[in-house]
Amino acid sequence: MYHADVLFVVSLPVSQLQTVSEGHQCGPGGPPAGHPAGPPGQTGRHSAATVTLLAVSFYLIATTLPVTVCYVLYLGFPEGDPTLTGVEQQTDPTWSRHFIYGSVRAVAEELGMSHYACNFYIYLCTSSVFRRQLIRTLAARFCPNHHTTPPLNNPV
Repeated sequence: MYHADVLFVVSLPVSQLQTVSEGHQCGPGGPPAGHPAGPPGQTGRHSAATVTLLAVSFYLIATTLPVTVCYVLYLGFPEGDPTLTGVEQQTDPTWSRHFIYGSVRAVAEELGMSHYACNFYIYLCTSSVFRRQLIRTLAARFCPNHHTTPPLNNPV
């Protein structure tokens, strides 16, 4: 039965492939009446995964775009006359614009790097599967008597 399911999946066009599970083969009309589209709870997991991936993707774009814009605008904020003293540089309009640009760019770069650390919190907020696995991992690490897998029922 397994080989027939695999052959069916391989022969289906991608647009018609919805699910092949437990011997049910779904074509363009969807699953047979009275049968779910996949394993129980799978649609909830897919939508939760979609929310997580969208949150991570949009956060990445939102934090990377300002950095990109800063690098594109670099030539619009040139350094002023290098022979000026520090006090003269503070009053020079060219140097002032360059210093403001440098400050804005530094903030944008720090925000741009935040996605590396914030991905953890995005996953924590949006993924119950991630939270469950995190709890299992921490429990296994810090609670020596905690069992993450059920005991085997095989007598020795």
